[in-house]
Amino acid sequence: MIVQERKALFGGRVTDIDTDNFVCVITTAKDSLMGGLSTLVWSHSVGGMCAKIEYHDFLSKQMRQRFHHVVSQVIDKSGDKGMSLGCAIDKAISELKNKDFVKSSINSLGCF
Repeated sequence: MIVQERKALFGGRVTDIDTDNFVCVITTAKDSLMGGLSTLVWSHSVGGMCAKIEYHDFLSKQMRQRFHHVVSQVIDKSGDKGMSLGCAIDKAISELKNKDFVKSSINSLGCF
């Protein structure tokens, strides 16, 4: 279940997710001072960041903010269906990659 969604500084987003299988925090914020928004997935059970999604440069800030919501919804629904966090992240990344929105991604958990 999505516990909380809130806006952060400089157009960022933060979502807290708590399912029977995992608890995680999803953040979308500037990658660097000159960089665009990227999405990170954090989990206390793995000791910090476990995934990062960087979007193509041609995407607007508003599109990247919408992707935050898409990623959050996919991970939340997947967790509610019994999927592990790693598999839920893979599913969210796959949905964005299928539409060619992802420049690069890292999922340190993988899908088991």
